[in-house]
Amino acid sequence: MRTRHSLASFDALFRAVGPLLPLLPLGLRVAGGIVAPPTAGGGHTGRAPPTAAAPPAACLAAYTLVALARLLLYFAHLLLQRALSGHGAPKGGWLSDHIFLGASVAACLCVELCCCVADGRACLAPGATEGISNSSGATPHAATMVQHPAATPASSPLRAGLVAAAGVAAAALYAALCADMYYTCRFFHAPTESVAALAMGLLAFQGPLLTWLERAHARMGAGAVLA
Repeated sequence: MRTRHSLASFDALFRAVGPLLPLLPLGLRVAGGIVAPPTAGGGHTGRAPPTAAAPPAACLAAYTLVALARLLLYFAHLLLQRALSGHGAPKGGWLSDHIFLGASVAACLCVELCCCVADGRACLAPGATEGISNSSGATPHAATMVQHPAATPASSPLRAGLVAAAGVAAAALYAALCADMYYTCRFFHAPTESVAALAMGLLAFQGPLLTWLERAHARMGAGAVLA
C-alpha cells in the first residue's frame, strides 16, 4: 500500500537541514539583543536586557553538542548492528535514525521555546530603578531593586518583536516536527524502531538538555523558566 506523506515538503527540508532548524529562533533572539536601541529616560543602557534563561552562546554550544552526539550514537548503532548481523542477528536497524534525529531537534526547539518565554517576560517587565539605596545606605542587590511605577520598559519594541517572532518560529517548527514524526512513526517504521528511537532521544537529548536549562537558569537567579 502506498502512503502519501502529508508533510512531505517539511520532511524533505528536515532531512536536509534538520539540526540547523533551532538556529532560526536562536538567530532571531540574538538579533533582538544586537539591535535593541537605548530607550528614552535612561532606563536602558543600550545593551539588551539580560535574558532570563540560558545565554544564546550557551544554547548554540548545547545544540552543537547534541548534533555531534546524535551522529556518534547513530554510527555506533550502525557498527554494532553490522557486527551482530554476522552472528545471526536479524538485519535492519534497531531504531529509526529519522525519529532519533527528530528527538534531538525537538529537544533543542523545546529549549528555544523556554528561552523565548523567558526573554518575553524580560521584555515586558518594567525596568528596575537602579542606584536606589536602602535604609542602611547600601545599594540593594539587583534581584531586590525597587520597581518604580514609572520605570522604563525593560526593552525596546523592536527587541520585543524579534523575541515574539522567535517564539512563533520555534512553536511552528516544533509543531511541524511533531506532526512529521507522527506520520513517520505510523506509516514508515516498525513500532519497535520508533519506540527505541524515542526512548533513546529522551535519555540522550531531552532529559539532559532540560536539566541543563534548569541549572543554567537557576545560576542566573531569575526564577523558574517553566512556571
